[in-house]
Amino acid sequence: MVDFDVADLEERLIRVATEVCGYRKITAETPMHEIRAIAERAGVMYGRAFAAALHSGPITAELAMEIRASEQRGKERFVESASKLFGVGGELRELLTK
Repeated sequence: MVDFDVADLEERLIRVATEVCGYRKITAETPMHEIRAIAERAGVMYGRAFAAALHSGPITAELAMEIRASEQRGKERFVESASKLFGVGGELRELLTK
């Protein structure tokens, strides 16, 4: 049973994953393929931690499958966001080039 603020947990895990995986090291010169790789790592880390934190009950093969699915969702979400933010015309890309 989850008895904590899930939205707050999600926000904190996103912050931790992006910090640990190196978002702060991204510059205007960082190629997009490197940014996507950073986003993939962060998304997998986030997804794994989020699924594990929300799980209650015994550790089973079903949990492993849910963690894998959550990792994939996290990876897709982070890569999509990174593409929007750091891609051509993206808000953060524009800020980095100023």
